[in-house]
Amino acid sequence: MRNEKLSFKNTNSVFFSFESHIETSNSTEATISNGKKEALKLLNLKDPPTAIFACNVLLAIGVIEAASEMGLHIPADLSHS
Repeated sequence: MRNEKLSFKNTNSVFFSFESHIETSNSTEATISNGKKEALKLLNLKDPPTAIFACNVLLAIGVIEAASEMGLHIPADLSHS
């Protein structure tokens, strides 16, 4: 699987496959804490994504926790799937 973020310049949306990000990180388990840790990495990028795709419920919960910790509101500030 390729590790790249897809951006659509016309809508300024960025979709990042959480699964490919997990594959290239040191996080090997799909847990809430790993989902949160990896989401925080993504959300702290210079050009953070506006949506994150989590490949399971545990990672999605971690994404929600990370967004909440950063003061982001779902779905107003960040979409997730």
